[in-house]
Amino acid sequence: MIIDLPDTLQPKCRADDSLLAQIITQKFAKHLPLYRIQESMEGEGIGTFLFTILNI
Repeated sequence: MIIDLPDTLQPKCRADDSLLAQIITQKFAKHLPLYRIQESMEGEGIGTFLFTILNI
């Protein structure tokens, strides 16, 4: 039995899959705290709030 993959990782999420992958990589592979991830995203011009990242 082969199951089709979903179109996105989070169906109701407005973030692109590559952005989610970047956040997950920074959090778990590079062990960055969430406030640092937020600061780096703001430096790249992506405005977000910490609670938004927590909901991902």
